[in-house]
Amino acid sequence: MSMTIRQKPLSKREELVLRLREEEEMSYRQIAAKLGVCVQRARLIHAEAKERMRDHDENQEDALSLLPGRAVSLLMHLELTSRAKVKAAVEGKRLRWWVRGRKLLWDGKVLRNAGWKSWLVLLEWTGFPLPQGGPADPSQDQEPEPKDPYRISFAWPHASPEWDASLRRLIAENLDD
Repeated sequence: MSMTIRQKPLSKREELVLRLREEEEMSYRQIAAKLGVCVQRARLIHAEAKERMRDHDENQEDALSLLPGRAVSLLMHLELTSRAKVKAAVEGKRLRWWVRGRKLLWDGKVLRNAGWKSWLVLLEWTGFPLPQGGPADPSQDQEPEPKDPYRISFAWPHASPEWDASLRRLIAENLDD
């Protein structure tokens, strides 16, 4: 999967499904047969395409639908629902790259499932200059490493900071025995 900003809100496949469903008035069963997918997948592609178009129509170049899925998931988890909010988070150093740990940080805590490519996409989308070096380039390190960076998982809803803290406590208690 490519981690770049889309130029158009829909992929060719999504455009095809929208055209087949809305212009040619094909059923989901017919669309599924044409694409070689199950009916539920054809419905899902259609629903996602309509949502992307709605987002793009409302927000134009600020639309989250132009970003890769992983970046959108990250931003939704952090409740950064607009380009302005992401830009403010980067400027305020709430969202930043931790060079020594090679991780993306939110308020000094490591974000799981978000790395260098996600960081580059967010910088590009918000209009910040892209770093010249790679993820471990020391010239990119603006701040010292976090004191106690615990991981924030935005892919698993059950892995909240409270859950993570109780798990760490449980492990520490069992190691002492």
